Amino acid sequence: MRPSSAKLLAQAVVTIAGAAALALVDLSSAAEAAEPCTRDQICGPKNPEDFVRLTGSRWAIVSELARPPAGGLFLIDLGRRTARALMPDFSGRPTATYAGCPRAPAAGAMITHGLDIRRRPNGATELFAVNHGGRESIEVFDVHPDTDGPKLSWKGCVILPADMSANAVAALPDGFAVTSFGTAGAQGLTDLLAGRPAGYVGRWSAHKGWARVAGSGFGGDNGVAASADGSTLYVNDWNDGTLRVLSLRTGVAPTRIRLGDFHPDNLHWLPDGRLLIAGQVGTARAIMNCSGDSKCRVGSMIAIVDPRLSAVRLRWAVTPTSTFAAASTALLYGADYWASSFRGDRIVRLGPAPRDALRVTPPGGAASDPHAKESRQP
Repeated sequence: MRPSSAKLLAQAVVTIAGAAALALVDLSSAAEAAEPCTRDQICGPKNPEDFVRLTGSRWAIVSELARPPAGGLFLIDLGRRTARALMPDFSGRPTATYAGCPRAPAAGAMITHGLDIRRRPNGATELFAVNHGGRESIEVFDVHPDTDGPKLSWKGCVILPADMSANAVAALPDGFAVTSFGTAGAQGLTDLLAGRPAGYVGRWSAHKGWARVAGSGFGGDNGVAASADGSTLYVNDWNDGTLRVLSLRTGVAPTRIRLGDFHPDNLHWLPDGRLLIAGQVGTARAIMNCSGDSKCRVGSMIAIVDPRLSAVRLRWAVTPTSTFAAASTALLYGADYWASSFRGDRIVRLGPAPRDALRVTPPGGAASDPHAKESRQP
């Protein structure tokens, strides 16, 4: 769905489980009452729906699914546990790849959602961000390392299809893929809650433009990650608690991995080739109510999946607290897991995974250790 700028700014963008624009409510009411920030929390970002770590560093970039003056991007120092607003340089013009982009977004106007980082063959790093502020788009940035934290320079955008309720983005070698969590209006919400097909995955490249990914129309296309060679997409089905495996090669049928009794939201690669997933525990309606309820008590689930074995290797239930509930993204830094949510005003340190967290032993193998040495990039 692509609402007008006026409607977007009047109603804001949110949804069930942090996806965009199925049930529009005012996210400004969703933050917890201001409580002291503890050492195990990083406070500041408003509704930090997604966050991505810059490989090998203590830095993470966080989205803000909230109306201006919030919104935009935050920079997190995981080592020092601090946060500050990250203002990109918007002075550049779109590169040739994004020649169809009309202009840079107005400074301070972005409402960011799903994020992804891509390391190009020449060593350069790019950030892709779903944006609902002023336009429905994917905004693309170059990431410049710096001693006091990375800097961003805007390089272009891609305007999203009118029927796309954009949620998450995954970089591909020739472009990117975007999940559409549902369709516009009351019927889209009804379909989603009923488990009927309510979204799809769109693929974009500069040479071919937009195309729908075959087999991607299921009940709540949420987080998405791509294999390094760009041949496979891994998409969380928020409604039925599965991870869908979609090949971009012709003639390969989709498969699924059952994750458990929770609503999986965002997912990102761990350096050893496993996928780290966060989501919410509860009914769809209870999770939706968290969007406007400062006393949300929806629990969270953290899972690790080994896609090579189609196996869940760890599943960890996290009890809600007075300052954090309904996780949408997880990140691993050292031995510690951190989690963000599509609501609230902080990111929390969950610590190391408990040893009694569920581990699924693959046939003929030993149960995995979630803290095993990370050996390779996905």
